[in-house]
Amino acid sequence: MGKAAILTGFYIVSTVLALLAGQPATTYLEKKVREAYLNLAKAEEKGANVSEAALKLNKALQLLRLAKHEENPEKREEMLKEAEKLILEVDKLTPKLAR
Repeated sequence: MGKAAILTGFYIVSTVLALLAGQPATTYLEKKVREAYLNLAKAEEKGANVSEAALKLNKALQLLRLAKHEENPEKREEMLKEAEKLILEVDKLTPKLAR
């Protein structure tokens, strides 16, 4: 595993842990991120290369964080739609990785 993949993994773990510990995961997309992360972790335990999916999930997390602070409602909606698209892509990749 390369340095970028390891850093991405740390970023995902820290974000998911922050959502689980003290910051309520109240939005639908935050819950989907948690589910996707847990599924990726299971696939990785089975030996799957989850790098591509982890990068997509990382980008979705970045968009969610930015959207929380975006004041322009149209731009915020665009960010949330893109994050959801990436999360759905990860959801579709995960079963193939877990084989």
